[in-house]
Amino acid sequence: MEITSKTYLSTILGNDLAAGFYPTPLTEGNHLIQLLQMESERAYACFDPCCGEGTILRSFADAVKQVGIQLDTYGVELDANRYNKAKEQLDVVIRSSFESMMISHDYFPLIFLNPPYNTELRTEKKKSEKMEFNFLKRAHHYLQDGGIMVYVIPYDRFARDEISYFLAKNYEEIGLMRFGDENEEFEQFKQCVFIGRKRAATKNDTYFNDRFANFCENMSELDFVREHVNTLAQMVNRKSWVIPELRHQNKLIFTSRVDYKDAYEGVGKSEGILTLKKRLNRGNGYSLQAEKTAAERAKMPIASGQLGLLLITGVADGLLGEGDTLHAVRGSENVFFETSFEKLETTTKEVVLQKRRAKFIIATPTGEVKELV
Repeated sequence: MEITSKTYLSTILGNDLAAGFYPTPLTEGNHLIQLLQMESERAYACFDPCCGEGTILRSFADAVKQVGIQLDTYGVELDANRYNKAKEQLDVVIRSSFESMMISHDYFPLIFLNPPYNTELRTEKKKSEKMEFNFLKRAHHYLQDGGIMVYVIPYDRFARDEISYFLAKNYEEIGLMRFGDENEEFEQFKQCVFIGRKRAATKNDTYFNDRFANFCENMSELDFVREHVNTLAQMVNRKSWVIPELRHQNKLIFTSRVDYKDAYEGVGKSEGILTLKKRLNRGNGYSLQAEKTAAERAKMPIASGQLGLLLITGVADGLLGEGDTLHAVRGSENVFFETSFEKLETTTKEVVLQKRRAKFIIATPTGEVKELV
């Protein structure tokens, strides 16, 4: 059954453009609804990695609900204000960066991806790549075989080889459209919409859509896009994409990696840590003086490695020692992840390696500042 509801899709997504945040025009959202088909009395799920206030998925779910279709909505949003609004709109939403999410592979039958533009992301290989491509690669793993990817980016991004080649290799039943001219949506946003069906990867797969890749070579030319790329409105009643049903037998993991410093927020103000800092300040910086009362007596020795951990987490920052041994110490930690994907015969294994680098800045009584890494 084709969804032809006039309920509009209002997308408020995490687009990191010059002003930071742009909604997709409501008319374009309505055209998009009419390009997607779902069957009544079936269950579906849609994921938006940059969901903003969740308006687009909520409108989508409300539209299909009128014809007996259940659409579960999942979103990720980093901005606190938009996240709080999205919680009222979506079934499941997590405040996190997309890169910090851990999600079951091959789960969602539909993904709506409108990523931040122009923002560079430092990868594990220590080189920067544009967020729109990084988000595409990551979201691809979470889309089930045969699922539909809706990918909204500025028109000229499709001319980049890494994007066009990735889509040409991994998707079939491809459509490339643009915003319309009637209300100057394209003139204002310059966005194009890719819709494609994820191919099931096979061993020694040599599939590549040369026609699509060659077409994208011209996408950097604005006049070419205006003349040769159909608008979403023009495609209504000419083409539609059938969304596969949600596979209930698949167990969903949908969570964010937890930074242990955030998980233990407030530890630095706890009574035990305050007592420890008091003892350290009375000593020479690393050894403990004899306590005056049983309450102040150390329950166990504190090794230098344990003290280092306290400094890293920030709970033992401040002045240590006294007199000639007085030091001002500030500890910090850089946490980063190295992600790799290993393609197996029937699935893709994602390996995430967490690495931590500690840094200490120490100021001595003589005014010397030392940095230890």
